[in-house]
Amino acid sequence: LTRLLAMDPMSTWPNGLAFDELGNLYVTDSLDLATLFGTGTLIGRVWRITPDGKAEMWSTAPLLAGVINPFTQPLGPNGIAYLRGKVLVANTTRRRIVQIPVLPDGSAGTVKVLANMDEFLAPENVPPLPPAVQVPPLLDGLTVDSEGNIYAAVIGQHKLIRLPPDGGSLAVLADYGDDLELPASLAFGTTRGTRSTLFITNFVFLGGLDKAWVLKVDVGIPGAPVIGQPLLPAE
Repeated sequence: LTRLLAMDPMSTWPNGLAFDELGNLYVTDSLDLATLFGTGTLIGRVWRITPDGKAEMWSTAPLLAGVINPFTQPLGPNGIAYLRGKVLVANTTRRRIVQIPVLPDGSAGTVKVLANMDEFLAPENVPPLPPAVQVPPLLDGLTVDSEGNIYAAVIGQHKLIRLPPDGGSLAVLADYGDDLELPASLAFGTTRGTRSTLFITNFVFLGGLDKAWVLKVDVGIPGAPVIGQPLLPAE
């Protein structure tokens, strides 16, 4: 293995990964662990690693920071995706998706909230579930399709949701009744027959949960092409 970025284990929590079309790698840094011990400031970060291996702290905007809560550690940036000059980041505990433009010089532009899902993800709006799967509704993995729609794994509501590019009304594509249990990571297929197939991991870590599965669902729209991949039809 080749080390690309060495972080302080007491003040970082590297998590999600996304490439842009130039080969730059963006890495979410979910939690300043020092904060948990009262020695630091709660910060959310996105790092950037260039194709030649140069790493930099790309954005530490306040909108990336997590929030102290009674349910879980104050995770901030988690799932991440890139599309058309913008980096999209799921803030786990603040339950929102933010958008960071990539400026012409490669630096991070002004961060803005694309979708605030406090109401949708409010604990009182979580449907009744077996006690073993009642966990806080939090955002996890992100990905995008070729039309700019955003897909998010809602780990605490056991849902897969889709939002339009402008952050408007969301749609629930699958839930606990479809065998989702703590959905976490998302990825589109890359072959001609799977371009519109979304693959999902169940992040099962609690007693009483038994669906430690990888699932798939056809969402009807091809995923955004990876670097160097032509935009082919789904079928």
